[in-house]
Amino acid sequence: MKIFVKIVLSLFMVLYLLILTKLILFKTFSITEMNGHIGFSHGRYWGSHNFIPFKTIAHYLYLADVNPSIRIENIAGNIIGFVPFGLMLPLLSKRFSQLK
Repeated sequence: MKIFVKIVLSLFMVLYLLILTKLILFKTFSITEMNGHIGFSHGRYWGSHNFIPFKTIAHYLYLADVNPSIRIENIAGNIIGFVPFGLMLPLLSKRFSQLK
């Protein structure tokens, strides 16, 4: 039974990571358009992605003249989006079950 739970949890984790990737990296593109982006070639898509952690959050908090509701939506969306990752990872691996 324990192995079955790990397999199901692993499948949920993969599905969650795919959905999170779609929502964060490819939010404005359809599934068919994503194929051109996955190669990370130096074509027209290369400059349209943000791979620097916390860059947008820092920009919204300190630099941008952005509506406060957009700031809250961005920060809350990032927190809510990554909560399942923090909950599932310790269940999948004993290595992550304790904070060090």
